[in-house]
Amino acid sequence: MGFRFVEITGFPGELTAENLTGIVVHSDMAVSGSYASSNPLLNQLQHNIQWGQRGNFVDVPTDCPQRDERLGWTGDAQAFCRTAAFNMDVSSFFTKWLKDVAADQKKDGSVPDVIPDVLNKQDATTAQPSAGWGDVAVIAPWTMYLVYGDKNYLENQYPSMKAWVEYIRKKAGESLIWKGGSKYGDWLYYHPPVNNHTEADGHTDRDFIATAFYAYSTSILAETAKELGKSDDQKTYADLYARIKEVFINEYVTKAGRVGTNSQTSYVLALMFDLLPAELRPKAAQFLVEDIKSTRNRLSPGFL
Repeated sequence: MGFRFVEITGFPGELTAENLTGIVVHSDMAVSGSYASSNPLLNQLQHNIQWGQRGNFVDVPTDCPQRDERLGWTGDAQAFCRTAAFNMDVSSFFTKWLKDVAADQKKDGSVPDVIPDVLNKQDATTAQPSAGWGDVAVIAPWTMYLVYGDKNYLENQYPSMKAWVEYIRKKAGESLIWKGGSKYGDWLYYHPPVNNHTEADGHTDRDFIATAFYAYSTSILAETAKELGKSDDQKTYADLYARIKEVFINEYVTKAGRVGTNSQTSYVLALMFDLLPAELRPKAAQFLVEDIKSTRNRLSPGFL
């Protein structure tokens, strides 16, 4: 367990720091990347991130080491896996854990919120996955492949990746909008106090989030199929992605380049996931820049 303070009871004699030994426990990961700047605060932030990774990578990528949860939350792993690979060699770590993801994936293709699936085993019928969390099944293998160039990630995880996208495809149906697919939304986004109407709210529409991740995972699956020489699947999912993108633009993008709920997350996801017409990308990026400047260069997005 991670900790800041230690309480000792029943110690015989005078207790000093020399009587205690702290032992750091984490999965074996060689440091592979470093960052340093002229700003002491940024350097401290990076130092904290590295220690956060050590504290949370103990056989599985947990969400927090310091309290009685310490579970392999899929959203945390999805959001952090690229940073993790910059800081340390996590190739073996994710090879193992992604096999756990596939092992605990449900028959319908849905992915539990935590892997190993210790929360939902008792009643799999009521467990509902969430966009950005379940997408770890697609995003993490692809990210590891981009980082390490090892096709085994794609070959090993392809059935799991495809099953997840097909799960969403069934849920979204002909509309291609994944309604109700985001259980957690943009978790921990910034919102001002209810009596303060002068600050921008970071809220992002949940169906927007779910549909954006549907599109992104589908595009990754098409690229994965291409890398593996699965030409039929490549065409199927490339075409599906194009259709989702068309519906997404029609539903969530204005002709002026405003996106979603005009939140920072709306712009970031749409830009990152290539869900905008080429001519609107600069305009959307500018709206994002203006929003960040309007909040005194502070960020309002949440987890995703």
